[in-house]
Amino acid sequence: MSWPETVAERRMLLFAVLMGLVIAGWMFYFMRNAWLKTWEERERRRPKPDNPVYAGAAPPTGPYVAALGVGAIRAAEYEEPVDKLDYTRSKKRAQALLVEELGESARDNVPRALRALLGGEAEDPASGIALVEEALRQRTKSGPELWTFALEQFATARGLPYAERQSMLAIAVDIGRAEDRLRLDGLLGPGEYIPSLLANHWADGVHVVRCAMRAGWLPTPQGLEYLERAGGLTAKWYPTWSTVISAQLLPALLSDDAAELVWRVPVARRLMSDGPSPFRVPLRGGFGLAGTR
Repeated sequence: MSWPETVAERRMLLFAVLMGLVIAGWMFYFMRNAWLKTWEERERRRPKPDNPVYAGAAPPTGPYVAALGVGAIRAAEYEEPVDKLDYTRSKKRAQALLVEELGESARDNVPRALRALLGGEAEDPASGIALVEEALRQRTKSGPELWTFALEQFATARGLPYAERQSMLAIAVDIGRAEDRLRLDGLLGPGEYIPSLLANHWADGVHVVRCAMRAGWLPTPQGLEYLERAGGLTAKWYPTWSTVISAQLLPALLSDDAAELVWRVPVARRLMSDGPSPFRVPLRGGFGLAGTR
């Protein structure tokens, strides 16, 4: 092919080359986006792992081990090590995961989410678990023997409508059945009761902290403060690791969510028995609602 002789022909050739580059660029852009969407969809549909991942090092001691314990099941969900503070996924993948969980403005939403999960509202249940949480707290105050009486007294004092009163009593029955199943599975000890569902909030908070630190969206010193807060709350409210992990299984049991239980139960069993698990470090707390140790 000979070089065009006229200026007009050269301009036409240059224009054709530029158009070709633009079209190629757009094709690459659309193909890349299609590949990313396919990969994200495959990741969403991928069965959740039922084997916790360990880094092989001894779990941190002190204020962070309880945070690792309460966040263990969320770490296992994403095949992140449960025995070390740092997540191992790439910075971009950590950012993508936060966007998936917190929305397009994830970077701006991280502080708001952490204030709700591990800040001043950390001991306030979200609306979705408020009724179950109240039932559990009434049992902690009154003891299992007087639980039904305490619920009726609470409903009367609050002037709850008949339907809501009956819902709370029915929830108590469902909680008792779920705890019986957990005892049969060897996950909840004889005579142990779940004191609260708040561990689910704190597990989400620990997951967000570890992801945000990996993404570079949360300074490490601030992230460590949140992890220490999560550990302190866990030790305050829960007497044993079996009650912590059972609290994280209870919502799926109450809603009969078989898809969640099919991977959560094996993970819980392994976390209770694996040598490198943070659950192997005794949970030592103070004098919260769970009572003295």
